[in-house]
Amino acid sequence: MVAHYYTDPEIQHLAEETGGCVSDSLEMARFGAKHPASTLLVAGVRFMGETAKILSPEKKILMPTLAAECSLDLGCPIDEFSAFCDAHPDRTVVVYANTSAAVKARADWVVTSSIAVELIEHLDSLGKKLSGHRTNTWGITCKNRPGPMYCAGKGRVSCMTSLKPRRWFV
Repeated sequence: MVAHYYTDPEIQHLAEETGGCVSDSLEMARFGAKHPASTLLVAGVRFMGETAKILSPEKKILMPTLAAECSLDLGCPIDEFSAFCDAHPDRTVVVYANTSAAVKARADWVVTSSIAVELIEHLDSLGKKLSGHRTNTWGITCKNRPGPMYCAGKGRVSCMTSLKPRRWFV
């Protein structure tokens, strides 16, 4: 069992007492991938369960509810995101880890806030134009970049584009 920091203390205690972990969403997925259990219980929002499944496709991933949502995930609906990508086929897409599996599948890079700046600097060093959506996470990274293009999500979301290699950056 893995539980996010924002879950109730009783849930966190249960995760720790059963040999699981309490952490951020990326570490939850990493822990689940390394753990020998064939089933992983994810106490968190939907994209966390999806991310756990991406990193552990052979495991059964269970969630107490699929109704638990995240504003970052909801802010980047796959239909709008796909339209944005289709309108800019020459660009490589980078998305924040707090997005749905469908959005991640459409992306070329998936990043967390801990690696975003490094990736943006790398893309800059290659002379790539950066594009994205202004959010708390990316605002620090791209607000001073010249000529940004933004994906029009409904909430706070991270949709960025630029390079071409396809890799999971987790």
